[in-house]
Amino acid sequence: MLTEAAREAGAILRDHFTHGSKSWEKPDSAGPVTEADMAANAALHSRLTAARPGYGWLSEEGPEDPSRQAAGHTFLVDPLDGTRAFIEGDHSWSIALAVIEAGQVMAGVVYLPMRDIVYAAARGQGATRNGERLSVRSRDALDGATVLSSRTNFEAWHWRNA
Repeated sequence: MLTEAAREAGAILRDHFTHGSKSWEKPDSAGPVTEADMAANAALHSRLTAARPGYGWLSEEGPEDPSRQAAGHTFLVDPLDGTRAFIEGDHSWSIALAVIEAGQVMAGVVYLPMRDIVYAAARGQGATRNGERLSVRSRDALDGATVLSSRTNFEAWHWRNA
């Protein structure tokens, strides 16, 4: 369900990426947002809540809905992860979806539409890249690690103190 929803949102985002998407800054310097973010968010909300009507919803691009806290499961959504990359014409943006149960991630999907790569994982079932099982190794440092992020996140001028 998450993978199919991410692919559908990916088609919407690719269209906006190709034809242009109006952007603006969120309040309180929270970063940029685009029409594409909002369109993908609406499509994901419609698709996922129709499939699981009892689930809560928490999206980076939507208002806080306190009723989600009463739900046994919650969809956690970033409909366009890497908005800066998207705006700058970089292909490293993605859609990030997860299902949370009792504060624990139960399943998640990250889809990179411009590269047609899907990372998926489910608690107790491991992780895959385009359906092929991934392996993990312990590391004490980032040196030599594989990290999934949009390139623009590594530019120092985007960093801020939290």
